[in-house]
Amino acid sequence: MASFKISGNGNVNLPNWKISAQITNYPVKIGNESFPVKKVSFLSGYTDGDLVPNPVPTPAQIGIPAKIPLKPGNSEVFLVPASNAAIVNQSPNQNDYFYINLYFYLQVEGGNYLRKLTTWSEFVFNMRYTLYDQFGGVRGTLDHPFTIQIDQLTGPSLPELSISFSTDASNAMIELNTLQDYLQGKRVTYANGLALSATADYQVSVHSVSPNFTSEAGNILPLDIVKLQIDGDSGSSTPIPIPAQSTAILQGNSSGGELRYFDISYFTEGGDEKLFNIPTELYSTQLMFEITTR
Repeated sequence: MASFKISGNGNVNLPNWKISAQITNYPVKIGNESFPVKKVSFLSGYTDGDLVPNPVPTPAQIGIPAKIPLKPGNSEVFLVPASNAAIVNQSPNQNDYFYINLYFYLQVEGGNYLRKLTTWSEFVFNMRYTLYDQFGGVRGTLDHPFTIQIDQLTGPSLPELSISFSTDASNAMIELNTLQDYLQGKRVTYANGLALSATADYQVSVHSVSPNFTSEAGNILPLDIVKLQIDGDSGSSTPIPIPAQSTAILQGNSSGGELRYFDISYFTEGGDEKLFNIPTELYSTQLMFEITTR
């Protein structure tokens, strides 16, 4: 697990902040062997800390993507592309200490590529993490490595599976701005928002990390006000309400390891009374997508 702390003393209001990760020793090599860095991803975890007067925003409220794969080369990837929730500390005592911790899980995809690497080899990723403000100014940097050790692999060959989302699809939003939006429903579609590859027949499942949509003020909306659908040349899903428990939404045959792209749509239905007479706020949750063999 990786954790990041943003801290200081006194009052602060930092909107639209960003955090990036960058490999500074690409290619990550031992001798002539290179580790395929695109197989390594950050998974959104949780937050904690101490801010006054409001609680620390959740990953869903911040808009942290569920999965952020590293990119080959020295390109930055954004763990927080542009926070929907400002870091705000407004304490009566202007010298009070504040902090927010962001926790991420590190994931290494399975696959036969691991068999090609020398047993017990250790690949060190030298990482640079940068905090930006809303104007792109650097507010802080941290250099910190992590190591991947390759154990001895035994048994049959393993299928290789991957799933990822475009930046826009990772921070999907439905805006209900007019009476027509409420009466007729609203749909947003992210073209080629989902990409996957598989060397075996696969299934994609989805669930919400939280049991409801939640606002910063603590108001809630049920998950089933939003429906989800995935469409692509190789298959389409039946629309389903966003589920609280892991639910299959898409199945397909092996892509032979080639990428397949899908449009991902979120929509509300017209005349849903659950959307009437509610506080006007930003309600959010975090979705977890999983690809498995079938």
